[in-house]
Amino acid sequence: MEHILAILSRRYPQLLFPIATGTSTSSEYKDAVCFGKNFHGSLDYSLCEKDWFRCVDTPAGSIDVLLLHDRRDFEKCACALANRCEPKTIPESVGAFMISGLINWEKVRKHLNKQPEDECFVNGFVWNWLKKNHCDYHDRIILLSSGWYSGITPEMIGLSDEEWSEKSVTTRLYHEITHFVCRSRSPKNIDVIRDEVFADMIGMVAAFGHYDANMAKLFLGIDGTKISGNARIRYYLKNHDENSVVKEILFWISWLENRLAERTEDDIGNIIVNTFDEMLDVAGAFDNPVCDLVSQNLGIRL
Repeated sequence: MEHILAILSRRYPQLLFPIATGTSTSSEYKDAVCFGKNFHGSLDYSLCEKDWFRCVDTPAGSIDVLLLHDRRDFEKCACALANRCEPKTIPESVGAFMISGLINWEKVRKHLNKQPEDECFVNGFVWNWLKKNHCDYHDRIILLSSGWYSGITPEMIGLSDEEWSEKSVTTRLYHEITHFVCRSRSPKNIDVIRDEVFADMIGMVAAFGHYDANMAKLFLGIDGTKISGNARIRYYLKNHDENSVVKEILFWISWLENRLAERTEDDIGNIIVNTFDEMLDVAGAFDNPVCDLVSQNLGIRL
């Protein structure tokens, strides 16, 4: 049976290119990835039989999900699809990416099948057609690894290897679905720290059936009032002040713990939509939600 990456390479020819500095500026890459010309490369992946690709329905519509079990395959695929085949170091604690703006050349060719192949690539025909039909050919996918969530070992979480591996995939899948739903519904209201805490909560509820504040801190690498050295959240810090980030994380964890103690929703989609809307209301009521909300004595303790 043909591996899913071989099938996907007909949509995304960048999967056939090596990950190397300068690949994205080569004429072969530009011709294949930007203009859809045939490229006869090879798949340099381990191609695990357990890998899968499926369409997942969400409250914001459907999205394609690709799960790769080999860590090297995951990192290479991430570089190919999210970094234009240029090398990039991916921390071990990072196990998922949502990738947007991928030209699906399989879709394009179906639309252009009435055009003689030689004519499709002259006088800018394809490029002009793509600009006019933007929504029809751009894909967004979720790329997942099957490794332990946030780089947390089974011993740290108190589970067997098999149990934690299974729950890691579930947590990671629902975490990314949550980002997809929230950013589809509120594309201009993105707070990286808040959204990571919230997406972790949804992943945890999906995998474990409940929310645990101590596990939430473990997921994000919060040790007391500090961020551990290899914490996943460091990947998102950039110009954020670490002390402010810790306060914001602890605030939202406490708020979610209180909110979920009284939740009535059973459907995970309703939990995503309802809780996120409430978080936006809370954050929008104050200029500085972490400081101002605590001063309002709403029962949230840092």
